[in-house]
Amino acid sequence: METKYNLLEFSRDQEADFLIHAKQCIDRVFQPQQAAIFKSSNTIHPEHKIRFLALTDETQTVGVLALYRNLELDQNDTRYLMLGNYCCINDLDAAQLMLNRAEEIAKELNCTHLLGPMNGTTWDSYRFCLGNALPDYFSEQPCMTWFSEQWQANGFQVRENYVTTIDRKLVCDASEILEREQSLATQGIRMRTIAGENYTTELPRIFQFCTHTFQANVLYSGISEARFVEKHAGLNTYMHNETTLIAENSSGEIVGLIFCFADHFSISEKRLIIKTVARHPAPGYRGLPQVMGNFATRYAKQHQFDAVIHAFMHERNRSVKLSELFSGEVWKRYALFQKVL
Repeated sequence: METKYNLLEFSRDQEADFLIHAKQCIDRVFQPQQAAIFKSSNTIHPEHKIRFLALTDETQTVGVLALYRNLELDQNDTRYLMLGNYCCINDLDAAQLMLNRAEEIAKELNCTHLLGPMNGTTWDSYRFCLGNALPDYFSEQPCMTWFSEQWQANGFQVRENYVTTIDRKLVCDASEILEREQSLATQGIRMRTIAGENYTTELPRIFQFCTHTFQANVLYSGISEARFVEKHAGLNTYMHNETTLIAENSSGEIVGLIFCFADHFSISEKRLIIKTVARHPAPGYRGLPQVMGNFATRYAKQHQFDAVIHAFMHERNRSVKLSELFSGEVWKRYALFQKVL
């Protein structure tokens, strides 16, 4: 079809050229503060990248898209081409040009599914926020409502659903949770803060815990210790010190963790964000996430927080039940999309 747009392609070695176009597009689509946040989280996976697309009009870039092949996610006859680093103006024709070209490349590579948005792995930015205009909260990548609409208009369907909940009641210290806390303490489980000076020294141990614990997560793939440390080292600046904890057993092994941040973006409310809560899969550590979540909620209530946000939970994850236990209500919804070729 005739088009006013020009589609450009870049090899994996032309990342710098692509990023110039990405910056132009992000600055065009988002307000300055959102653009800065989007750029900071819009990293490109160094191993899985294979090609980049950019769409321009007569004056500037109107859309960008990165293509990835993460072979760890392939299963049997299912081969994924992942689409990430997506940004596009509110124009269905522009989106169609990029997504159609991505589909052509997928078929050239004998891929059976398009999957995204995902910047290479679930360790990187992925998911679109679905159809609401609520303000962004800290650690959330900005997203325009039309991004998901463009993908759905081009034949993509929801593959996975995620939610963020918000708890403004701050109910804590239920008797069964306090009993479990005492039981775990009797087993020798101890919780301690890690934010601050000790954080970077703990990262190699946290890496071992996370890569073991998260292997059962949907669409999990591995990450090197060096990249894990690189991605997480800077978080210490933003962590909420008193509620970022690890739990250790009597042998000093990490068996649980909870990462929390103050919502630095919120003006109307004082909010605490529970970004990650996890436990060792062994049966003996059941109830540990509830105990750690209760600790954070209790702290928030005692220190005049207005709300606790439980961020980015897969709809089938136990964390959703945990949020319901602490009176969390669904606040935002997210989706990962796929298209079967």
